Amino acid sequence: MRLPDSLPGKIYLLAWDPGRERMTVGDRLGYLLRAAALTDLAIRGFIEDDGGKALVVHRGSVPDRVLTGLLDELAASRRPRSWKHWVRRSAGPMKRAVRDQLASADWIDVTPREGIMGLLPDKVTVRDPRVVHELREHFRAVLTGGPVADVEPVDAALISLANAGELKTVLPRAERRAHKERITHLTERAGAAAPALGKVLKDVRVAVAAAASNGGGGG
Repeated sequence: MRLPDSLPGKIYLLAWDPGRERMTVGDRLGYLLRAAALTDLAIRGFIEDDGGKALVVHRGSVPDRVLTGLLDELAASRRPRSWKHWVRRSAGPMKRAVRDQLASADWIDVTPREGIMGLLPDKVTVRDPRVVHELREHFRAVLTGGPVADVEPVDAALISLANAGELKTVLPRAERRAHKERITHLTERAGAAAPALGKVLKDVRVAVAAAASNGGGGG
């Protein structure tokens, strides 16, 4: 079954709740997707950490327009900026960009809705729920499976991001506690390929906490 190649695409689909047939996480999702895109670019070797700042080190072709857009955004900056800056910047547009990319690739349908008090968040429906099921099964296999040394860095990063972003659809609090040591080792595994991951995860936790305190929702 065809699955998204990018971390943001996978995170977005994992944030969809098959039981309630709607998106979860709310405004926090934008921050998590920004963090996922930064991590993806770092693992692919396009950006790296430079004294706590995200530095573009390669401008080759990125096979994903969302990642390309973020890489262009970083490159256009007058100076390197902190990971926190890039995690928290334009979170809403990032959520829409990932959503629109998945819709254009026929993974999801997006239906505008209107409420009595005005516009409601668009309804997002996964066209083939088996895609989400397969992603969840893969996520579970990485979380509970064999030696950490055998896990691909991008898969380890997926677990780390879900933990930092409190993605309860696949990693509820009880699971985070039960697999705390494994998650720590997976984060270290991802960090071997993307040394900036630790900074990204720290900053996404701050952004997620801020979004949670302000409330909000939507797809």
